[in-house]
Amino acid sequence: MRFEWSDKCEQSFQELKKRLVTTPILALPVTRKDYVIYCDASRLGLGCVVMQDENVITYASRQLKEHECKAKIVTDALSRKSRLLKSALCGIRVVLLNELRGSKAVVTTEDSRSLLAQFQVRSSLVTEIVRRQSEDSNLQKKLGKSKKGLEVEFELRTNGAIVKQGRLCVSNISELKNTILEAAHSSAYTMHPGSTKMYRTLKKTYWWSGMKQEIAEYVDRCLICQQVKPIRQRPGGFLNPFPVSEWTWEILLWIFYLDYLVHPVDMMIVSQYEVPVSIVSDRDPRFTSKFWPSLQKAMGTGLKFSTSFHPQTNGQSERTIQTLEYMFRACVLQLKGSWDTHLPLMEFAYNNNYQSSIGMAPYEALYGRPYRTPVCWNEGGERKLVGPELVQIMTNNIKLIRENLRIGQDRQKSYADKRRRNLEFQVRDQVFLKLSPRRGVIRFRRKGKLSPRYIGPYQITERVGPAAYRLELLIELARIHDFFHVSMLRKYIPDPSHVLQEQPVELKEDLSYVEEPVQILDRKEQVLRNKTIPLIKVLWRHHGAEEAT
Repeated sequence: MRFEWSDKCEQSFQELKKRLVTTPILALPVTRKDYVIYCDASRLGLGCVVMQDENVITYASRQLKEHECKAKIVTDALSRKSRLLKSALCGIRVVLLNELRGSKAVVTTEDSRSLLAQFQVRSSLVTEIVRRQSEDSNLQKKLGKSKKGLEVEFELRTNGAIVKQGRLCVSNISELKNTILEAAHSSAYTMHPGSTKMYRTLKKTYWWSGMKQEIAEYVDRCLICQQVKPIRQRPGGFLNPFPVSEWTWEILLWIFYLDYLVHPVDMMIVSQYEVPVSIVSDRDPRFTSKFWPSLQKAMGTGLKFSTSFHPQTNGQSERTIQTLEYMFRACVLQLKGSWDTHLPLMEFAYNNNYQSSIGMAPYEALYGRPYRTPVCWNEGGERKLVGPELVQIMTNNIKLIRENLRIGQDRQKSYADKRRRNLEFQVRDQVFLKLSPRRGVIRFRRKGKLSPRYIGPYQITERVGPAAYRLELLIELARIHDFFHVSMLRKYIPDPSHVLQEQPVELKEDLSYVEEPVQILDRKEQVLRNKTIPLIKVLWRHHGAEEAT
């Protein structure tokens, strides 16, 4: 039979050349149009193409693994075409159909008796919105006005949908609106966006009265967002400085780190000066033990502890520690040797330096005259001070110091309050407790940065002072002090849909616990050019096998 090169053959050949040398370009999807999905199966892999108006929107394919190639599904697909829809595409279609139907899509199939399966996909949510528009009397009134020319923004489409400036109108039905908000916020395709992003996305497609406010309220009520998202506002709680003492050594700020310093220094202060009226310290075990409070109670000294996890409470001590640390670093760098050998010199230098808060040096405030140093040498001689004159000088100095301290506190408070906001809670309010994720530390089955920012909620049982609250913690957190500063709390916004599950908690007093290895699952060696690195795969406590590292 003689072969003839016809015009149809030439056209097919030119089309083939064009397809081989031209890069395919994916088309952009058009909303409110149907999609067609083609999928294919072979001995080597699976493929799927999403098309719209005969244009390729996206595609995906993967190679089959060894155990999948041996599966009966692929064998049946290639050996018996008569059972194509029941065997060849069973593994593909069932999963695909379930996923599409789970995402509010209506799916119809066509049996083409070939290795290709065709799916018609359209949104079931849009169909439900259009169907229930007739139940909203306000929409029907607006549609009636638009027909009379009074409401030009509303119109009726050929498919029976009421739209406003191209946006589909949603009936005032809570169930329907919550379905839209849930799909746009907490589905696997959105991942909890903020209210502004969510509103900008939905306003292009939907419209209902009060839409922006309802979106903001929905995002605020989201339980996951309350636990993981930070508060983009100024920290809560104004600065509340300690009251200025009436006389010297009335209030003692405790700033020691070493065990052997605490009791000897305490005895030195008492022997040289007097028993302090009160001592301010953090909640170190040395200060919260049974011995220390009982000793101070016997001496008549009151103990004041700073709020847990809020070092700003004792900010004066923290600032003093920072200054002393700088001085120690400079002293060790210049004079060499151990830092404790230079401790007397450090004490002398600090007590003789000018302090802006009191307007003079600490030594001068205590004794009425400055230290005698080689730089500032005061000639010795006979000085006679009458008793009343000495008392008057000391009284004037104390008044001056107290006034300078008040001025300094007011100035510091005015600066600090500009960067803070007033935040108050009521007793029996439910609040979240803030955590600070650390590297190498896990909290509630989450590692490092991916751990939740807030845990709870917990109920407030008592208000302590202007900026501290007592929480009703779980039994597992009994070792942690239950007083917290207001800046560590976040109000819980309840919702009937919230399911609060008890989280596995094994925390230390600093609200953390370290990862513990449980079992070695695998060993291997990584061979480099010059060395071999042994590697092990470890199963960690509170983690599954899939999270082993």
